[in-house]
Amino acid sequence: MEELTNAFADSVDVSGSATSSHKEPRIRQWKTSSKYGDQKVRRENRLKELKDKRDEAKATARKLSNEETCLIRREGKVMEEFKGALMQSEWLVDTPENFGDWLVKVCPIGRRRLLHAAFGETCLYNGRGQRTHKSFSGLPGGFYGSSHCETLLDGIICSETWTFYVLDILSWDNYTIRDCELEFRNFWLNQKMESFSQKKGGLRIVLAPSFELTEINSALEKRLVETFPTESIVPLVDGFMFYHKEAEYQEGTTPLVGWLKPEHIEDQFPNARIHLEFKKKPFMDLRKQYDAPDALNQVMN
Repeated sequence: MEELTNAFADSVDVSGSATSSHKEPRIRQWKTSSKYGDQKVRRENRLKELKDKRDEAKATARKLSNEETCLIRREGKVMEEFKGALMQSEWLVDTPENFGDWLVKVCPIGRRRLLHAAFGETCLYNGRGQRTHKSFSGLPGGFYGSSHCETLLDGIICSETWTFYVLDILSWDNYTIRDCELEFRNFWLNQKMESFSQKKGGLRIVLAPSFELTEINSALEKRLVETFPTESIVPLVDGFMFYHKEAEYQEGTTPLVGWLKPEHIEDQFPNARIHLEFKKKPFMDLRKQYDAPDALNQVMN
């Protein structure tokens, strides 16, 4: 329990980088926006890069090597392997034109982590590559008797309920799919989680709620208890991740993943109406917070 208490003292905001050390690059991103062009242009450029990459016939799913050096990369090197490995969002300054190209995921208040299930253990790592939690789970590789398997997920850990909300998938049972498009990764993840069994006493793992951007009006008019129908303790919402369906999983910040707080939704999407429960704030929040860029603040004003 002492390890868990200390782990949650680490301040990480879902909307920002996984550690405070990444705050300066995020701020610099907006100060130098003229150098890199607007978000829409960078989005289109990144999509073209991904298309060129696919044209090179890169495999959409490949089997990880059974060699010891590939089953994450030996325990002694795990910290370096996961340093800066999370895919980070940009503030969604330029509203998407084609809603059908985007998927939205609801992010409860918590701390962003990479979940690594291997060697019969389930461990969580922050953006510095440091292990913050060690437990077990029903994931392949995450419990005694499945040490030959490996699973790697991206998500949010909520301390109050000891629940990990899965946002994305990098690998499952030794199959890596991080180079696949988000639409396929999401399909694969949903399929695997349907047959997933929780381990009593272990880390609880569930999917973060999601919806098509085309359904934003109806999705956000619901109460939180409808958004999180399986939760006995309904979490508060930190914000929303907007994923372009063609986005591969990449380390660092990408214009193909956007981020908005609940209070920004109606300004960026004038036809949307968000339930007041989404805007509830915790009595005390020790995480580091990141201010919205001027472009968003101007819209709100």
